[in-house]
Amino acid sequence: MEKQKIEGITMQIMFVFNKSFRRHLMFGEIGLFMSLGLMDQLRADGPANTSTNAAADTAPNPTTLPDPIADAKPAAKTSPPAAIQPPVKSSHQDIGGLSIDDLLNVTVTSAGQKEQKLSDVAAAITVINSDDIRRSGATTIPDLLRYVPGVEVGQANNSDVSVTIRGFGSTFATKLLVLVDGRSIYDPIYGGVDWQFQRMMMDDIDRVEVIRGPGATIWGANAVNGVINIITKDAKDTQGGFVSGIYGTKEQGVGEFRYGFQPAKDLSVRIYGKYENVAASDPLPGEQKFDELKNGLIGFRSDYQPSSDDHIRLSSEASSTRAGNLESLIPGAPGNYYNQTGNAENVNFVYEHNFDMDNQLTVQSYYDRFTRNTDPSLQLSNLQVQTADFQIRHSLPINLFPIKQELVYGAEYRLVDSNFGDTNIISWDRSSRRDQTFSLFAQTDLHLIDNVLTLTVGSKYDHNDYSGNEVQPSVRLLWKIDTRNSVWWAISRAVREPDAINVDPVAPGVITGNQNLKSEVLTAYEFGYRVQPIQELSFDIACFYNRYDNLIQSYFQAGSFFPVYEQFQKAQVYGIEPSFTAQVQPWWKLSGSYSLLKFDTDNSGIPGNFTFQGAALNSVDPTNQFSLRSSFDLPNNIDIDVGGRYVEKIAGANGYCVADARIAWRPTPNLEVSVVGQNLLSANHVENPDVFGNSAYVGPQVYGKVVFKF
Repeated sequence: MEKQKIEGITMQIMFVFNKSFRRHLMFGEIGLFMSLGLMDQLRADGPANTSTNAAADTAPNPTTLPDPIADAKPAAKTSPPAAIQPPVKSSHQDIGGLSIDDLLNVTVTSAGQKEQKLSDVAAAITVINSDDIRRSGATTIPDLLRYVPGVEVGQANNSDVSVTIRGFGSTFATKLLVLVDGRSIYDPIYGGVDWQFQRMMMDDIDRVEVIRGPGATIWGANAVNGVINIITKDAKDTQGGFVSGIYGTKEQGVGEFRYGFQPAKDLSVRIYGKYENVAASDPLPGEQKFDELKNGLIGFRSDYQPSSDDHIRLSSEASSTRAGNLESLIPGAPGNYYNQTGNAENVNFVYEHNFDMDNQLTVQSYYDRFTRNTDPSLQLSNLQVQTADFQIRHSLPINLFPIKQELVYGAEYRLVDSNFGDTNIISWDRSSRRDQTFSLFAQTDLHLIDNVLTLTVGSKYDHNDYSGNEVQPSVRLLWKIDTRNSVWWAISRAVREPDAINVDPVAPGVITGNQNLKSEVLTAYEFGYRVQPIQELSFDIACFYNRYDNLIQSYFQAGSFFPVYEQFQKAQVYGIEPSFTAQVQPWWKLSGSYSLLKFDTDNSGIPGNFTFQGAALNSVDPTNQFSLRSSFDLPNNIDIDVGGRYVEKIAGANGYCVADARIAWRPTPNLEVSVVGQNLLSANHVENPDVFGNSAYVGPQVYGKVVFKF
């Protein structure tokens, strides 16, 4: 019976994909024909000047298959570019000059907490490298993720942004784990990531690894639908000076500085700072502008390598953000305008030791403090959260069995100390809480047939103060059919622990917590296929079927005007994510992706005296998303990047089709001038409607940017 059900779902996926593909084919054709027209105009002098351009430009290539940010460098490797480069040799992967064939051998670390070639990973994974980030024109992480297949980004306003993978979109997306250099930025009080307080130095990011699908066996609870791991550059790769400035219709004053130096032979250091002023968005009818945002941050990172086998990293950052907001405690009622201030500080220490080949010990510890306050006249939510985390992991080859094996195991302890300040609106059940999590994990790669068939088996054990003991196992199988074709399968279990707002009764008369909640449970079935039919073309496809139990949702009970958290619903989510990358010409690269997401919700467990609050689960995520991106390297050190995105309608927001564009020129090796347009060819539109009325329009915006390195 289960087999017939899965087969039926598979047939439905293929039918809907075929129907949707034909529906949106015109969008892809328009973008392709525009690119072809530009290619014809450049055909006479483009290829003839490619070598000159390649020598002067940072070669922009995607780092994985699939590729979210396409670019246009030659397929062959080139000499290190002179423009926009630090004065010392970089130790990170120089992916810019890789051909599509080489991209499958790019090293990733997020899938198994060890270095692996992409072609050896039995998971749907995308990597955005530093050149992709530069050419994307994105000034925030959410905007950078818009072209990644399977990722949903919806902006309610400058402060509130929904980023999720494979469904359950929300400003606080509770089924996605986001890390910065291994440090979790998941909010343990409200869940998800508060993106308004994560305003990073984009130029300091080495790469972003995006895992679509469960990562709980390695990363633990809340890595349910995916993991986003933001990895910053080694201080050795950011030597010398860097300054940049941005001004535009939305970004009305952004300044960044960085200076890297080497106080000792084996010690590299960088210091940096950023100030950002973001103008308020156009308001919805009947409202006024409210979401202006100002942010400032300073930080440093040091990397010490006393020997070839040891690496010590210490980093710290402090930031302050002040953002305007609008909120109505009763849906549909007039909203209240207020300012919200968030101050964050963190310290992150990592020690790595290589015993020998593939035998590495890593010790990491970090401390994170976050304080949030609102205007005294309103005081919607005041809190302080302190997190201390210690983790250790060891990867090594073992030969206890006839077949070759690689083992990764480790342990983690996390302490979260939270203090809640009662306000004139919200009153928490307790003024503070202290939560501890203990976890152990182990995962092994069994090479059943060397370089052909690999079985990966692992599990993580967690003990937390919300739901007690949790076990999150996974089994993955990778079959390399030949050098150009590979297939993988996976079965995983992942849990999302309740957050403080779900458990502690808060805001009497607004919402009530439930201390009897259990963890949400996901059972995921995944399948993927990668193929490179010719040297210049690659395809990737990922399919998934997810079954969710014990979903935590808010409900109205008969006789009560205000909701309570309960676990009555189940859901089945399935979809398909095909993508491609093509090196059309040595100076032109094209990439595209499509994402299909379908929901089946089981409401049979909701008692008759309860009513589900909010939009139906199957209406908050777009069923279809499509993106196409084309990148060109032109003569005279000019780059052009053009992209288009289509996102289907969701509850409370119409579908939209927008274009993004960037043109950059490097008149000297250390100077880059660029103009970026985002959300072009579309009028103001709503991306992420909010039940509490804090949405604003998202519309076209343009900015200019100057980067100087010395």
